[in-house]
Amino acid sequence: MATLTGQIKLDISGVTSDPISVDVSMTKACLSGGITSRSINTTATSGEKVVEKDEYSLGDMIYLRNRQAKGATEIITIRLGAATAGEIRLEGGQFAIFPWVKGEDILAYTNSGAPILEIGTFASA
Repeated sequence: MATLTGQIKLDISGVTSDPISVDVSMTKACLSGGITSRSINTTATSGEKVVEKDEYSLGDMIYLRNRQAKGATEIITIRLGAATAGEIRLEGGQFAIFPWVKGEDILAYTNSGAPILEIGTFASA
């Protein structure tokens, strides 16, 4: 069985009177997974499917990254199904990792161009 280990470390200063330091990690047993990349070619807010709800099991971990360089003007917006509340905006170089229970397709659209979205799915054990 494979293991997915994730760690996020944040050191923040100048925002509050005291510096903030966060260092969290998680480990999850996985049955399968992988990372692929594709261009996002639609600017329509209805988006295009990048992860289909029927292709994966319950309890997957999702990794998404805008492969454009930091400062690039192409922004990728991520949506869970048809809902527009709680969209995730990924500017160049930004990423997101989150648990996903397959109830909705994961959709993506861009403000311009055809930026590359890196997509990772990891099925829970």
